[in-house]
Amino acid sequence: MSTRVYEAIISRWDSQSLGDTFTGGIWFEVAPAGTDYPFVVLTSLGNVPTLWTSDNEYREQNVQMSIFYEKTTGTDPVSALGSLMRTLDDAMLFAPLSIAASAGNIYDVRRMRDDLRKDPEPNIWQGIIDYRIMRTKTATYSPS
Repeated sequence: MSTRVYEAIISRWDSQSLGDTFTGGIWFEVAPAGTDYPFVVLTSLGNVPTLWTSDNEYREQNVQMSIFYEKTTGTDPVSALGSLMRTLDDAMLFAPLSIAASAGNIYDVRRMRDDLRKDPEPNIWQGIIDYRIMRTKTATYSPS
């Protein structure tokens, strides 16, 4: 179940003390109005099977982590956001994410894309990093 991967990401977030850097926290899909900057929004990009064997299912779960940063007077948003993106990526890239044994095993976390964008809101910038999380789970395909 995909929620196990989200729980593993939050566990990694906590173990790496990312809340010290991203003071507005991490949110699933949308942050509440008034959230302090910088903050991260975690978005699902899909959770699909990629391969089956007689007793395993391999799944690819793609997630997007968007950093929202507010430009303040005298700051270079590209440089500041780039630093935040590197901090997040250092914590997540190839991270040893752990899920319950009954949910399978995460065996790879790879960055697939990153981008920097000006948000439609004034003085707000976004740093976007997409990750592919690969996991396997024991599965029985017997119809009986």
